[in-house]
Amino acid sequence: KILYPNAVFLNRGNHEARAQNAWMGFEEELLSKYGRKQDSVRMLPTDKHASLKLYTLCQSMFDSLPLCALIQKRVFVCHGGLFRNKVSLNHLRKINRKREPPLEGYS
Repeated sequence: KILYPNAVFLNRGNHEARAQNAWMGFEEELLSKYGRKQDSVRMLPTDKHASLKLYTLCQSMFDSLPLCALIQKRVFVCHGGLFRNKVSLNHLRKINRKREPPLEGYS
């Protein structure tokens, strides 16, 4: 916050996965807010699939988030829900991050 006071850096966690989004209600929330009904206030009347498009865009963005951050080559930051075992930077460099995270362990 001191070095970049106007910036936000995001990492991917286990909540940025399709299975978790369905289970935790993110998918349902988008459907209810942006497109179940064509007369929805927030939905464009010409686009009946706005909620599905928004959900797909969110998932694509989640898939692109980094799995970890390294601050000044000293502080390793990652979401605890992604890796239940010890994980190293070398291990993370080998992972294709643009896929669904595994439900258990890591691969």
